[in-house]
Amino acid sequence: MNNSIYRIAVAALGAMSFSSCEIEKEIDYDAYYDGDKLAVHCYLSDSNGLVASVHKTLPPDSPRKSNVVNDARLWLMAGDDTLAEATTDDHELYRINAQKLSLDNETEYWITVSSNKYGCAYSDRMKIPQAVAIDTLEYDGYGSVYIYFVNAEPEECYKVQKSEYRRGSKDSFWGEYYMTAFYEKNFAVGYTCINAQVSSFYDSVRYELLHLSPELAVIFDSWRDNHSSSDDVFSEYVYPVIENIHGGHGFFGTYSSDSEWWFNGNSDVR
Repeated sequence: MNNSIYRIAVAALGAMSFSSCEIEKEIDYDAYYDGDKLAVHCYLSDSNGLVASVHKTLPPDSPRKSNVVNDARLWLMAGDDTLAEATTDDHELYRINAQKLSLDNETEYWITVSSNKYGCAYSDRMKIPQAVAIDTLEYDGYGSVYIYFVNAEPEECYKVQKSEYRRGSKDSFWGEYYMTAFYEKNFAVGYTCINAQVSSFYDSVRYELLHLSPELAVIFDSWRDNHSSSDDVFSEYVYPVIENIHGGHGFFGTYSSDSEWWFNGNSDVR
């Protein structure tokens, strides 16, 4: 009897070991990673100048390691000429003030980034679109502000960014330089508007109408498709995020802007 129990136990243990090996084999996979490279996210506009974040990529199995690149340098190029070098205080956020730049809508701009350790990367070239002026801000009395403007061309892409203030202090929902992947497009040509929500918590709001370059709009589209397909458990395909940084990862995009202030007469600030 004891020998029978022993044989049964050994057989069960062997089966468990075999099953464990099979399970480990099923969940084992090779994550794609093409090595440490520069990762650059950069916006350029006539009103805000250049704002960029520069980091390095991280392997999937080490997401908590530092991604700071201490020796990165970033230049803004205009055609084949160097226009200006960006400055940084923390080796992560890089800026060139708009006041230091003389930008136009005909020149093709691009960026180049270099690091002794992670090599060089550069972006595609693109123009800054013409600024589209805000014509009127209209409050409907029910929590929505309509930003009216004239859309000159079909397939143009716009986004409204707002900075909200209460008693003179900024409390911006979007963040100082943050732009989401979601925006408005496919407007009729002519006089049109975008609807933006407003809260009575704020006494004043600065609305900024962003006119996106076609290249930046395509990148935003890919962000949206990637986000929706990644969250869909029934999706058979996850759409990739489009990049235009060569020798690294990330994007460079241009936009123009016009802004207007709206003062909330229904604010609870007294």
